Amino acid sequence: MQSSQTNAWLSKVDRVLANLLREQPQDATGPLAAKVAATIKSIKSQLSLVSKASKYTLFLPDTVLLSVFSFFENQGDYWACSLVNREWNKVATYELWKSPVFFSENALESFERTVAYSEKAELVLSLDLTIYQWDFWTNTRIGLLLESLPNLTSIRLPKLSSGLECPTVPRDIIKNLRYYEYYDTTMDPTTGLRNLIAVLKNAPNLEELVLLRQNYANSFLGKRLVEMVEELPTLGALRTMKFYGPRPGIEILCALLLHTPYLKSLAIPRENITEEFVETLFTSCPRIEKLNFAGCTLSTDSFDKLADRLVEMNMCGVSQRTRNADMAIARLITQGKSLEKLDLSGNDCIAPGLMELDNPVDLMNIKELNLSGLDRMPNFDTTLWGKILSCESNVQVLRLDMNFTVDDKIGIADIQNSRQTRKTLQAISEHCKVLEELLISSDGDIRPWSRVS
Repeated sequence: MQSSQTNAWLSKVDRVLANLLREQPQDATGPLAAKVAATIKSIKSQLSLVSKASKYTLFLPDTVLLSVFSFFENQGDYWACSLVNREWNKVATYELWKSPVFFSENALESFERTVAYSEKAELVLSLDLTIYQWDFWTNTRIGLLLESLPNLTSIRLPKLSSGLECPTVPRDIIKNLRYYEYYDTTMDPTTGLRNLIAVLKNAPNLEELVLLRQNYANSFLGKRLVEMVEELPTLGALRTMKFYGPRPGIEILCALLLHTPYLKSLAIPRENITEEFVETLFTSCPRIEKLNFAGCTLSTDSFDKLADRLVEMNMCGVSQRTRNADMAIARLITQGKSLEKLDLSGNDCIAPGLMELDNPVDLMNIKELNLSGLDRMPNFDTTLWGKILSCESNVQVLRLDMNFTVDDKIGIADIQNSRQTRKTLQAISEHCKVLEELLISSDGDIRPWSRVS
């Protein structure tokens, strides 16, 4: 039996869908799909209670349902939708097969028996195996599984145990790849090298490359990898590269950048940023928009030449080796006319550069700004807040620390009682006219952010 609350929700859905279908009965991908998606998302918590199909849901064509489901964020939404009626179950199941999720070893075994070499194998587009430990037992099985999925476009490979080599991804799979992620937990720098080069050489459609814990720097294999990278064709589809873990090495990065003319996003945390790297990035990647230099060491002050191109910049926890790096960061901020998202948290070389500027810091078009941790830096001056907050800005999300005005024993709930903090909040309210979200921490990342309306 359906509850009265569920019946009320169904009546509302009937009315809304009836109006939408009356306005645009043939629209499968445009405004109708967006409106229907918004409606369904607003009632998705009730979908699991539905035992009988709503009147107008029966008339939604499969193309509209596919467009609606594309707005969902996780598989739980698809499972809920599959309970509405038979038609919804058919489309939801189709979507679930596109990107299966595994929670146990048994789930992978069941997937292999059900999907491998069957008609369902053609539906699988994305495979995430990162919850597994790639050992001698799963090595052959996963290799065979990859061979059985002809339309796979996204692979996240498991963590690799010591002594194993990543099995070669079938060439028929490589040519369709759009996303490739590889996680190496071994200490052997040769592990995965052959497969990585094979993917880069034979994946003309690869759009995003993520390497975790790859370490080819400072070794003879690093030089060999540079030579192999130099022989690669142009990676025309590659838009995003992310390197996490040990540093890949500037030589390898520069060699890769020469083959990525359409690169838009690059993440290289904890790398040493040199003049050669910046010049290569500037000349070889004219479309670069997002940079992640978190934890990097700045050995050059020329990176501000990228100011006109960047939309998003992460300089969390950077340090400098060159004297003028702080001024280069200041110029990057003030000259970045397209910069919308900027993270300067824990940056020990930003404050001096901003303080030496004659004019107030112009935040230009920045919409999201993270300044947490600046007050803990040795060279921090509290008047920096005045410079930052004295100009009109378009900041919508602002993150701050208040350590310099609050005793360590004062909790988050008491932050707003500080006189200096109240002055800061008043300045924010006066100059940040479009601010939507303010997040304040009393001691950095140890305690959660406090949202202040």
